[in-house]
Amino acid sequence: MVAIDEPFPWSTNGTTWWAHLFADTPEELHAAARMLGLRRAWFQYQRHPHYDLKGGVLRRAQAMYPTVTGRAKIAMLARCREAMRGG
Repeated sequence: MVAIDEPFPWSTNGTTWWAHLFADTPEELHAAARMLGLRRAWFQYQRHPHYDLKGGVLRRAQAMYPTVTGRAKIAMLARCREAMRGG
């Protein structure tokens, strides 16, 4: 499953909104990113595997994928991290 988290304001005046694209597996995550036109170099794994979304890409992702928060988001991130470790 691929999802985004709840968008949040990223600028001081609240005009730029940001969200994260994440998935159950790295394969799903990278495939979804390709569909949105994101470069693999933009993949981030500091705390959790994700791609940043903003602007038109965020709007397209919102139309394509559900917004997931709370425990469901934490569970998806944990599954993807585990898959990336080979588990």
